[in-house]
Amino acid sequence: MCTALMSMETLQPHELLALLLILLATVLLLRRVFPSPPPPFKRCATSGATGSPPFTVPRGLPVIGNLHQLGGALPHASLAALAAEHAAPLMLLRLGSVPALVVSSADAARAVFQPRSNDAALSGRPALYAAARLSYGLRNISFAPPDTDGFWRAARRACVSELLGAPRVRGFRGVREDEAAALVAAVEDESSKGSPVNLSEKLVVTSNRIVRRIAFGGDDDDDDQEISIRAKAILKETQSLLGAFFVADYLPWLGWLDALRGLRRRLERNFHELDALYEKVIDDHLNKRTMTNKEEDLVDVLLRLHNDPAHRSTFGSRSQIKGILTV
Repeated sequence: MCTALMSMETLQPHELLALLLILLATVLLLRRVFPSPPPPFKRCATSGATGSPPFTVPRGLPVIGNLHQLGGALPHASLAALAAEHAAPLMLLRLGSVPALVVSSADAARAVFQPRSNDAALSGRPALYAAARLSYGLRNISFAPPDTDGFWRAARRACVSELLGAPRVRGFRGVREDEAAALVAAVEDESSKGSPVNLSEKLVVTSNRIVRRIAFGGDDDDDDQEISIRAKAILKETQSLLGAFFVADYLPWLGWLDALRGLRRRLERNFHELDALYEKVIDDHLNKRTMTNKEEDLVDVLLRLHNDPAHRSTFGSRSQIKGILTV
């Protein structure tokens, strides 16, 4: 049983879709549902009053729609190829039960974004299963719904003024210069030995160290190195899960397949590890605030906003602070 679950967990999206197709074909046969095949694609003209260009609707399959056409490791490349195949600057796809408009040219993008009436429809993101869990119920700037309760606007305003403003960026100049100097020294050391240098890998490590020091503070003592190692592993898994294929996002009534594949169990494990990391970082900052006058890092700023009555509705709970940290 364990082996079966692990094999399900490692299924790729196209393999899972193949399994779904077999199940759906069986259901269709049993119900004797054999509709006549539609044309390869059709063009639908929208209302002339809107002035919007017509869009193309590529042929899909029953239930799963166009999901099978997004195979491969680069879905955006699959979408570009599909748009080129149909010469369609605008395509309306059905990803399971989710409609998706694909815009593939500058003129089409201009036509879609210009009417201000489209702002609300195009300003949000879908509440994906993993994103909702890892952002503490969509409590951050990246995934919060657009101003359903005023949270997104308040969080954005506070983060721009307190976390991302020019004075704050200048305040972390020393961190950036330290890490840049460490990168140059590491490259010089390896190249002097005649060893090839993987610059891509080193630049990623340097970027991660800068972000970690700015967000969590710390230098290079043993405790901070331990946090850095843990954070690297946990956040790598977090990023992987945010990009994972959850059936529930496209076919909610088949969401149980995510549990069968072990993906929900993996998500819950990662969430609790991430939450424990945040708890340790926040507690450490609370304990150190009375012991040092060092430059504020982002956790210090969020804790200060947490205690400010003016920001209590936006940063009033630890979950909200953790949601912002996940960004």
